[in-house]
Amino acid sequence: MPRHALFIPDLPLEIGATLTLAGDEARHAARVKRVAVGDSVAVHDGAGTVASAEVVGVGREMVVILRRVERVEPTRPAVEVWSATPKGARLADMIDSLAQVGAESWIPMRTERAGADRAGGRRDRLERVAAEALKQCRRAWIMRIESARTFQDAILINSARAGEASGTGEASGTGEVSGTGEVSSGTGEVSGTGEVSSGTGVSPVRDQPDAHVRDARATSNHGSDARATSNLGSDARATSNLGSDARATSNHGSESRATRSLHSNNHTVAVVLADAAGEPYQPTGAARVRLLIGPEGGFSEREIASARDAGARVHCFGLHTMRVELAAPIACAIIIDRERPGA
Repeated sequence: MPRHALFIPDLPLEIGATLTLAGDEARHAARVKRVAVGDSVAVHDGAGTVASAEVVGVGREMVVILRRVERVEPTRPAVEVWSATPKGARLADMIDSLAQVGAESWIPMRTERAGADRAGGRRDRLERVAAEALKQCRRAWIMRIESARTFQDAILINSARAGEASGTGEASGTGEVSGTGEVSSGTGEVSGTGEVSSGTGVSPVRDQPDAHVRDARATSNHGSDARATSNLGSDARATSNLGSDARATSNHGSESRATRSLHSNNHTVAVVLADAAGEPYQPTGAARVRLLIGPEGGFSEREIASARDAGARVHCFGLHTMRVELAAPIACAIIIDRERPGA
């Protein structure tokens, strides 16, 4: 495996193509990674194309020639993570971890106990973090950062994909992020303080074709001038009560209906609400899982009831209370692992 990876959003698909890199991407490869002429590097476009390239020139610019190009299918299941927003550097830490464990996208979620979105102007920074994580873990598809949505958007049955569930439509460039970001994983809401309570629930939602946008190209042109803005959020001491006791709930009969629907249609979205009172996670068979991680105060009883009425299941993901930036990637990793064929 090449010892260094490059992120080039507009990657040509022709073997033998020559690429010239300048700016931060080239400087980092040459000065920090010590990439030299003759070395092999991996090149990712963040939209499913991965290439192997040979370095033929290193200086103020780096020149590489593509030797092999392949297309990689998106990971299944695709996991959307809807969560509270950790404060400060913790938000970037969460995005980095989510990208490395394989989340498809992150959506800041507003709930009854969530505060206002406060990171609207800092989406570029989060996208840059996601691009750096792509290079670190060598994933083929960049993790998308989407605009803030509400809890009701998350649980709507027969709604469109996460970015289109509400009337606002697709994720906008504002990239708002909610709250201060603590998550207490028993309840799974996003509060103004930002703790999420992580349990899980599953609700069938009609899926639409994956929009693996090449917005990644605009996200972080590390080879040029990716302007990063920090201070993304507010402090998020998110405790994510990822639950220990597998206390089963009746779900008003909705769980069994949701499960039958999920297994009969691999295009169905499984909505999973993380809560300490839930059962240990069980595979859904769905092609897409929407993971909801709540805030410091957890989801309200009304929200939990409405999620279950919509067909959601509630699951727990651990023994102890965790901050949101830890709870979200752990729950995401568990879901991806348990949903793997043969797992």
